[in-house]
Amino acid sequence: MSNEGDSVPTEPADNSQVEDCAGASSLQVPASIPVHPDSPTAEVVGSNLSQLAIKRAYNELGESEATRAVALTALRELVTNDAQLSCRTDNAFLIKFLRHRKFNVEGAHQKIRAYLQVRNTMSDVFANFNPGGVRAVLEGYPNLFCLLPERDSEGRLLVMCRVGAWDCDGVSRTDLLRTVGVLMEAALEEEETQVNGVSVILDLHGLSWHQILTMKRDSYLKRLKEVVSKALPVRVKQIHLMRGGRIFDVAFKIFSFLLSAKMRQRVLNHGPSVASLHKAIEPRLLPIEQPFCGTMDSHTDESLRLRPFKEGRFDLLSGRWDAWFEANNKQKFLEN
Repeated sequence: MSNEGDSVPTEPADNSQVEDCAGASSLQVPASIPVHPDSPTAEVVGSNLSQLAIKRAYNELGESEATRAVALTALRELVTNDAQLSCRTDNAFLIKFLRHRKFNVEGAHQKIRAYLQVRNTMSDVFANFNPGGVRAVLEGYPNLFCLLPERDSEGRLLVMCRVGAWDCDGVSRTDLLRTVGVLMEAALEEEETQVNGVSVILDLHGLSWHQILTMKRDSYLKRLKEVVSKALPVRVKQIHLMRGGRIFDVAFKIFSFLLSAKMRQRVLNHGPSVASLHKAIEPRLLPIEQPFCGTMDSHTDESLRLRPFKEGRFDLLSGRWDAWFEANNKQKFLEN
């Protein structure tokens, strides 16, 4: 199946259950991988999508019950017969890559290879790749990252990063990259995120030359691109920039070559304008403090500030995700 040009059913997929078409696998990976309570199981992939996501999956990705079942079967066969892959073949795993590649089965197969191969080429990042391995960052720098609890009007997950909160002497580039990877891995367990993608909000207040030079060393931004863009099946739909200032303007000219032309078009630079940000993202979804000046309810705002990643659906520090990461990390790309 290709990204474009193939016909799709004339009626959008409904919200009913799809038959489980998981087959037996000879790969040395647990047959019954622990599934996080908020994840789609092999039997119900596609059944929990919102109406917005169902329409988008059909119109943008070519996904329907019929195309989904055929593509899952075809991708499972490719993965099972790939001697270099020792990986999961359950629907919940495979569907993430099919959606990312718009149901191009061979494209999804290559994405899975990249997803596992990067674990070899960046073994330092993927060592201790689990919530425990990023606990020091999430607890020690609670304002650095935030996954907002409500989605925007397009159904996208809102991912916030306060760049100025990064202490590059206390948090290494490897630790930072590992944290981003773990957060995105957890976020991609939600089907809505697989279909609708994510919007990233970067508060650049406090960005320093020390941080910029630290990111420039060891090709950090190139490594970030390798993990987020080339390996993880995440659809980054928008990047919102706040309070960049002159330092960022200079740095962006230096590093923008790492962004594709399509991604550069998705960058929205709001500068110091709260009104511009609110035009793009509803204030009720945003934290109360500057520069977001949102109207999020106070209880949620307090939870995000004082108990980040300890409650809610992204409670990575609660221990609830540990078994999932342990099993998922057993997958391997076998080098020739």
